[in-house]
Amino acid sequence: MPVFPAPRPQRLEDNAFVLLRARDRGIVQFHTSWTQWVNRFSFEVFGRTGCVAVEGLGGSYGTETLTVSRRRNEGGRPAQEIETFAGPDDSWLLEWQEFVNAISEGRQPLASGHDGLETMRLVGALYESARTSQIVKLLDNG
Repeated sequence: MPVFPAPRPQRLEDNAFVLLRARDRGIVQFHTSWTQWVNRFSFEVFGRTGCVAVEGLGGSYGTETLTVSRRRNEGGRPAQEIETFAGPDDSWLLEWQEFVNAISEGRQPLASGHDGLETMRLVGALYESARTSQIVKLLDNG
């Protein structure tokens, strides 16, 4: 019987907490986790007069739910509209179809290589900020 060496531990972030400030001074915060083993998806956007929240992605993430909350001028509990999407999640299929269609039609896909490059620039800046404990400014690379 062959003997295999023990797997080497991977150097991965257990959790990442990020706070970003846009040029217009808007703040973005996100958290991603390997230690929270329950599948969870939560996306929230807050503004002056209310917020929008998406929970779940279908499947093991739970039913996708959109909640729109609007502040009432008179105060009190905000007005809420809740919509659920219990159907199948075709997003991966639709993304692949868009990619194939873009190739067939000789055009850029909706998400371009430039989008990917800018995402990796952001990731690099996050690592640099974590390494130096300093704010890292990303200039618009248009």
